[in-house]
Amino acid sequence: DKNLDLARKDNNAFWYYQNRIQYSILLCSTGLFIEAKGILDSLDKNKIPVGLQAYYDSGYEGLYSSLMDYNGDDARFGTTYRDHLLEYYRAGYAGRPKTDPFSYLYLYNINIITGNYQEAMQNIQQFRKMPISNATRLFAIANYCMANVYGKLNDTENQEKYLTMAAIADIESSTKENRALQELARLLYKKGDIERSFRYIHSALDDANFYNARSRNIQISKVQPIIEEAYVRKINEQNHQLQWSVAIISLLFIGICGA
Repeated sequence: DKNLDLARKDNNAFWYYQNRIQYSILLCSTGLFIEAKGILDSLDKNKIPVGLQAYYDSGYEGLYSSLMDYNGDDARFGTTYRDHLLEYYRAGYAGRPKTDPFSYLYLYNINIITGNYQEAMQNIQQFRKMPISNATRLFAIANYCMANVYGKLNDTENQEKYLTMAAIADIESSTKENRALQELARLLYKKGDIERSFRYIHSALDDANFYNARSRNIQISKVQPIIEEAYVRKINEQNHQLQWSVAIISLLFIGICGA
């Protein structure tokens, strides 16, 4: 709000539009989709300063991507959101020089949505050739995208590998928006690694609560009870085995004493 006041007092159009787009992205990340869309829709696309057009499109990308995640891409409205998202990815790709490494990221998203997974793999491998430091958000994004493709190709071993690398990068870069850790918990649950799955899903929930990400909370709440039930069942089984072990040891001790 203070930045917005400064932009208006200085009559600085660049600051104003940058602030509005940033605020929309912030609202979207906390699950306030209607409010985020309202801000973007209120902006005159023809008046957006040079240098902010791609940022403006990315605001819509984030909005429709979050809406698709929230509703499911096969749901009734999910199909509409997917079509809108594809439209903005194509616009983003068209607006970038083909020599720009980020053009590969747009191509990756286009191919993922349209089901061209092998092409998406090649796109993200090209993007990963950028000189990216390990402990950065970009490194996390690149590895999460790799994991996503491997998941589509049913290669769970490599999916787990790249989700782990993405989750580590999120932690090292102090990023609370850690989709990778949430997905890793889900994958480990399917593999039967209940204890780590339990730890990771609670860590993801703590981070989502930290920045009040309503949509993330809803996504986590779909799988958290299942993981917790399996974890409690495992603990109960261990306690049951421990009780039997104590009983057997006690009987053996009594037998030794009697002997």
